[in-house]
Amino acid sequence: MVGGSEAIAFGVAVLLVGTLLGANLWATVDASVAASAAARQAVRAYVEAPDGATAREDAERAATDVVVTHGRSPSRLSLHIDHPDGRPWGRCVPVRVTVDYRLALATVPGLSAGPERTVRATSTERIDPWRSGLDAGVC
Repeated sequence: MVGGSEAIAFGVAVLLVGTLLGANLWATVDASVAASAAARQAVRAYVEAPDGATAREDAERAATDVVVTHGRSPSRLSLHIDHPDGRPWGRCVPVRVTVDYRLALATVPGLSAGPERTVRATSTERIDPWRSGLDAGVC
């Protein structure tokens, strides 16, 4: 044995830290993909809703469905919907949906409760200007 027994302990520590870093990196990328898909589907559900009253419910349901499909907990999801130009729901109104997903990072068992990271994704669409059933708006 060239390095001695301390080299084995050091090698195990490096392997453990490298594995945790890789797992945390992959979890962050996976959560980012889930948040991006949730934002995209939520804004699509919002702009395709039949009216402003059900638009938010449809967006929340769509985002929750996407997060559950990705195998993630919907309780860690928060959804924020706003209209950048300040107009209410209607024809040609731009809609921005921001999804925040709190991600618990992996740690060595027994050392800590584990830090959290928030992954954020935003998607923007405009309510269809040619849609029937809506008042004529300014486009």
